[in-house]
Amino acid sequence: MKIFISGVSGVGKTTMAKQISKDYKIPFIEGSSKVLWDKYNIKSHIELIKKTYLEPQFGLDFQNELLDYRKNLIEKNDSFVSDRSPLDNLTYFLLQVSDKLDSNETLKYIEKCNQAYPNKYIQVYLGFNYNMGKEFFENDGFRINNIYYQFMVDAVFRQIITGNWLGINMDDFIRISTWDFKIKHELIKDKIQELYG
Repeated sequence: MKIFISGVSGVGKTTMAKQISKDYKIPFIEGSSKVLWDKYNIKSHIELIKKTYLEPQFGLDFQNELLDYRKNLIEKNDSFVSDRSPLDNLTYFLLQVSDKLDSNETLKYIEKCNQAYPNKYIQVYLGFNYNMGKEFFENDGFRINNIYYQFMVDAVFRQIITGNWLGINMDDFIRISTWDFKIKHELIKDKIQELYG
């Protein structure tokens, strides 16, 4: 059982992944980019974006290192739930790095993300919409707490999903757009039951 939970910052990916880990007694893989922050003396998402803007090569290297880190964790576990996926990698790569590269470099990264997925998995996308934004999302002091920025991030996620740039099997994909934890939890469990019995 391999489950990825993706979505904008603060939408509840980690909370849900930890619950699924507990429900099914499978390892929780934390995929946050924070694992690399100390190495580069970064304290927040805003700092990361600014550093990427000022140092495009750093941005490219950072995104590749983060994808390699997540891919390594995926390959080490036969069963897991993660609060990030290659879908997240590609979204933030497009937002933070791709404007400084040509199309061929971007295509290389898309293919690298595609290859980071295992053979069989469930991809959950916790969508974000205006009504959810009005309720606001959790603020941990590290993320960008601007709902309009998060709408833009969500739009990039949706473009990748709609265009299926990563070759995700849509039978193994589930999109959920609600703050209601119980509803999200039940929908994910239903998909797990459908695919894994």
